Amino acid sequence: MRAHTSPALAIAYALRSAPSCADRLPLLERTAADGDLRTVAILSALADGQRTGCGVRNLQRCPAVCPAEAAEMRKTVEAMRAGRREIMPFRWGKFLCAINALAPSSVDRFLRRYA
Repeated sequence: MRAHTSPALAIAYALRSAPSCADRLPLLERTAADGDLRTVAILSALADGQRTGCGVRNLQRCPAVCPAEAAEMRKTVEAMRAGRREIMPFRWGKFLCAINALAPSSVDRFLRRYA
């Protein structure tokens, strides 16, 4: 099954299943090249902790899981966010994306008819 996974899913799984924070550091270079939103979510949780879920009534921020490696993980996340921008060159593209969020079946019918 792993032979059929995408590189982004493979690196997300490797980050998630690494036994320690030190074992995740060698994966950061590969993460910057092959990672996607799944890896950003994993690294952000490891470097910054969860926003809620600790303290009284689970309303306080949780501490970082990997505080010693947090700086390197944050740099990787920022590099991934800076390197990937969504491109919609035309106004119609933006319009269709907005309409697709509200009524996806209408956009599908429109594209079947006119595309």
